[in-house]
Amino acid sequence: MTLTIVDRFCKNGEVNLQYLDNGEAHENPLPLLIVPGAIENADDYLPFLQTLRRRVVALTLRGRYPSEAPASRYSVEDHAGDIVALVKHLALRTFCSLRLFSWC
Repeated sequence: MTLTIVDRFCKNGEVNLQYLDNGEAHENPLPLLIVPGAIENADDYLPFLQTLRRRVVALTLRGRYPSEAPASRYSVEDHAGDIVALVKHLALRTFCSLRLFSWC
């Protein structure tokens, strides 16, 4: 099976959020949603999108390129809202989540 990974954006309020998606047709019907850590973006998880035999979606949170940063400050609650916005945008009813933490 050849995977096509798409690079797209969704909105949470006025902020454009980048995400990568390897599509919907996979052996395992339960998608994996990856939320990278503080100094990472979705591109850091391309190997997951390329090799796992399931739908994988990786989100780049606000403030991390190429997602936008709002003009004002943002919080952990805003990041949670970004995740909810993507889940709604993709109409995911069920999914597994991999939330990663990284530190400088």
